[in-house]
Amino acid sequence: MFAVSGEMLFVGTVGYAFGVAGLAGLAEFSPEIGGFFAGVSLSSVPYKLEIEHKVEPIKAFGVVLFFIMLGIDLEMDGESLAAAAPWSALLAFLTVCVFPAIMWGLGYLSKFRSRTAFMMGLIINQISEFSLILAQLAHKYHVFDKQQFQIITLATVNTLLFSSIGHVRADEIFKKMGPLLGYLDKRTTEEDEEEADFEMDGHVVLLGFNETGLEIAEFYRANNQDILVIQLDPKLHSTFRLTP
Repeated sequence: MFAVSGEMLFVGTVGYAFGVAGLAGLAEFSPEIGGFFAGVSLSSVPYKLEIEHKVEPIKAFGVVLFFIMLGIDLEMDGESLAAAAPWSALLAFLTVCVFPAIMWGLGYLSKFRSRTAFMMGLIINQISEFSLILAQLAHKYHVFDKQQFQIITLATVNTLLFSSIGHVRADEIFKKMGPLLGYLDKRTTEEDEEEADFEMDGHVVLLGFNETGLEIAEFYRANNQDILVIQLDPKLHSTFRLTP
């Protein structure tokens, strides 16, 4: 019922998440963990991509509020900063530099191309805000002491900063590091993409697909024009694959 309307899907998803979080609080668990379990349970529904699209603005707003409150609650003076800085720098170095190298090794074992393995390693080289949520809960329940929490917080800020720079300049970095990762291409089993099936130039792009989009697509197809449809519905993707 909720999937019929986008608004009902949004309201139902938010209500379900708050309901599970409230039940977790009544059971003396953290509401944050309850919300996490709600998200895990929604990951198997067929319209999860539409849910992600609908709740993305709330997610972005919630992340901003979370970091504001994190900064307010973080008590850090010069002495504690000096004590946490070396360990946070080491943790940030391991995350930004060492973890991608591990992924490149796994790419070698999986016979990926050098660019595929490089981009996979570049994706994981940061400590996410979810790690901060877990660290904050651990600090709240005295699993982490104040210094350990400060180390994780500083390391997270550093990895978010440097990994973001790396993501923006990913192509430039790969061009410089490509020769070092060339050994991956010698072992790869990936086949080159066939570009003859669809020319990525001179086609019509449809953002979303409904009855109006179908009429537009039929018009251009009747004139031998290729159509590129961008649509979140997985069922529609399967239909297009079966359509000659």
